[in-house]
Amino acid sequence: MQNYKRLLIATLPFSVIITTLITVAVPIYDNRALTYYFHGLFENASQIWIIVLVIIGFNCNLIISDLLLVMLIDRYYSVTSVLYSKSSECKSKLIYTFLLLTGLLQCLMFTILFSYKNLPWGLDVTFQSIELFHLQAVLVFQLSRVIGLVGILILNFRLGKDLKAKASPNVVLLHKMLTRAINATVLFMLLVTRVPLILAWLAKATPYDVLIDIVATMATCLQQTAFLGDMLITFYLVKPYKSYITQLFVGDKTVTTVMVY
Repeated sequence: MQNYKRLLIATLPFSVIITTLITVAVPIYDNRALTYYFHGLFENASQIWIIVLVIIGFNCNLIISDLLLVMLIDRYYSVTSVLYSKSSECKSKLIYTFLLLTGLLQCLMFTILFSYKNLPWGLDVTFQSIELFHLQAVLVFQLSRVIGLVGILILNFRLGKDLKAKASPNVVLLHKMLTRAINATVLFMLLVTRVPLILAWLAKATPYDVLIDIVATMATCLQQTAFLGDMLITFYLVKPYKSYITQLFVGDKTVTTVMVY
């Protein structure tokens, strides 16, 4: 559970940034101008600041999604290393390296895509070709994550069956609790972040500016629900956290002992 806690804490700053940013900026997308316009605290922000904030928002979203996938992968390898008494450190490191490198490439691509038109020294012309392949690159990136997600969900489901026969009841319950919480969080994040983002990029392939504006704006606004949903799912499905929050509201002063495996 220690790794789960660390990864949960690692997602926190990125979730806070993107939620706060969308809430106070109120971004509205304009496909004709190929940019966002802010209507909140940053209404009078310069174009450069708008670009910077949009880049931060998109990249935070990508990092959060990859960290959730890492949670599922870590749960699988943590349990298999104990259950089968063999180290899978090499395999897990290769997977994490792949996620890190492709994630960095995706963040770099978004950074260039949103900023290249404002770059000096002729760099705007140099990076103009990104418009020709960025949709295909996003599709490949999303596909790699979907394949990884489906694969690790299946592996964790099979692992749960093996645990019942080979592990102690406490280990089985812990694995089931954490896996259920992570699965619920990932599915929720898919519905409110990934699916709207994919729909927004698909809408970009159409010639209808109004449709693109609506879909892109809705996809952006839905991102701010992810942090709240993540917290509610975690507090509801992870029993130690749920017990602690319940005690705060009911005024129970007894101390709950949490065993960490």
